[in-house]
Amino acid sequence: MGKDFHLFFSSTADNYFRNDVLTEEEANFAKQRISERITWLDQNLTAKAIYILVPNPNEIYGEYMPDIGEQPKVQSLHEQTVNILTEAGAVVIDMKPILEQHKNDELKIYHRTDSHWTEYAAYFAYNELFSYIKQSFPAAAPRQIEDFGFKNESRQVGDLYTDLWMDETKLYETSTYSNLKFETPNNIKKYKNSNSTLIHDDPTKEHIFYNEEKKGKPEVIILRDSYSIMMFDFIAERCATTTLRAMWDFRFDRELFKSLDIDYCIYIVSDMNLKNLYK
Repeated sequence: MGKDFHLFFSSTADNYFRNDVLTEEEANFAKQRISERITWLDQNLTAKAIYILVPNPNEIYGEYMPDIGEQPKVQSLHEQTVNILTEAGAVVIDMKPILEQHKNDELKIYHRTDSHWTEYAAYFAYNELFSYIKQSFPAAAPRQIEDFGFKNESRQVGDLYTDLWMDETKLYETSTYSNLKFETPNNIKKYKNSNSTLIHDDPTKEHIFYNEEKKGKPEVIILRDSYSIMMFDFIAERCATTTLRAMWDFRFDRELFKSLDIDYCIYIVSDMNLKNLYK
């Protein structure tokens, strides 16, 4: 429990104190495995792997952490992973420097009582993603931020509050949500209800979204953790077909990728789950 109602997962402490960095042997193994996968995608499907890496909230708002000790000034697992992926030939979207630019915006990039980033923060990842993809698929150029209708709303508090066995209906938090001005292929709920910050169960499962306006847009698969839920519908609207793997299913399934004939394998991963990338 941090300052000014900022709550943090205790499981992020090892990351915060840099206790989870890879050894040199582990880092070399990870780089080799990622390099092999990137080569396979290129040679068999002419496809690319894109990694969207999202920092834990305490990396951006460390000043709100409880008084548990000073953060060491050494390389983090996040920074190490950016280097490993880049050296392996992957396309890397590092959200840490981008979110640092927006940490004091009026619109929120992280909830205080929920473990996830907001849709507003996810927009910047979406913008980076499709600014890259549009080089090969111009029809998939990102929409302007005005199309997303971001605004601050007062809703019931999130999962970090309920993890304390507290009743979410007793406290509200003002945070940022989208009010889309366009249709998406998404037919599932993102939040528990219209008054909730808690995510719905539906987006945690596997889904396939087919876009009626698919001409000139890519085929993609998304391997992910729960941070993907803030942007999966944004992505699906810019793609022809979007296969959303079940959360935390990071298997590099070559036969599946072939059957889908993907153009991009997109990873959306927060710092808590970085080591899943190497499995």
